[in-house]
Amino acid sequence: MRYIVIFFIVFIACKPQKVELIIDQALLIDIVVDLYYAEAAVKDLGPELKDSLIGHYKQQISEIHSVDIGTVEQDLLLLQSDSKRYKAFHKIVEDSIAVRLKETEKNKIQKNEKK
Repeated sequence: MRYIVIFFIVFIACKPQKVELIIDQALLIDIVVDLYYAEAAVKDLGPELKDSLIGHYKQQISEIHSVDIGTVEQDLLLLQSDSKRYKAFHKIVEDSIAVRLKETEKNKIQKNEKK
């Protein structure tokens, strides 16, 4: 009986706990979407210019969302430590990007129709 109690305590202690994010998930999604756009904007540039611009873009994104970029990176690491949670988060980010792209395309079509 004693071993069963010890096993149960160890089992409960080893169960991974869901770590709360510092940043609200909806805001974190918006920030990551912006980071994807920033990466896409510099993907064809040389390494030095790319690094410089990405740093600048991260700073701007940080200011726009009033969040420290280090905190964003910390939350992303927390998400990555739980693969199921990270996959779900990443799916939401991908869906958000798809919606934004459709809206952008729709706006382009509407502008062209007005001409």
